[in-house]
Amino acid sequence: MTYWAILCGCVLFLIGFIGHVFWWRVTRPADDFRALALSFFVAPTLFAAAHLLTLPRQTTLRETVASVFVAIAVGAIYIMWYPAAQAASPTMLLVLQIARTAPEGAASRASLRGAFDVDLLCRQSISNLIHEHFADERDGKLFVAARGAFLLRMLNSWRRFLGLKYGSG
Repeated sequence: MTYWAILCGCVLFLIGFIGHVFWWRVTRPADDFRALALSFFVAPTLFAAAHLLTLPRQTTLRETVASVFVAIAVGAIYIMWYPAAQAASPTMLLVLQIARTAPEGAASRASLRGAFDVDLLCRQSISNLIHEHFADERDGKLFVAARGAFLLRMLNSWRRFLGLKYGSG
């Protein structure tokens, strides 16, 4: 792979990223994962195809394909990171609480426990599961949706491959 392919792949990722930010600023998509896949997988591929067909620079097919793979790889990393960025994770809430007390000194363990709202985290996590189509709610009950079942199969297969027992880290 040439440096040109890496550079073009990063530019393709940035195109997808700018599209993602613009899209979320205008209106939040109904399905984050599909919108992210469109922004980071489909858009860079289409831009690369347009580049290959229209620009005068003689980019080889191999460089273009390598560029698309770089863009998709970096996009996949971003998509995996995205849920952590939008969710109120316990670790992030604790770090934010400590940062708020930084000028006066580090927060005590007791003050951190008092600021930690478990109900909020649980409520938001359940809402996110439904919003992202990992679970469906019918008649006030939650059921694993097709996307959630697929994720469970993948993760359980990976855990078995690593030799981890069910419920262990």
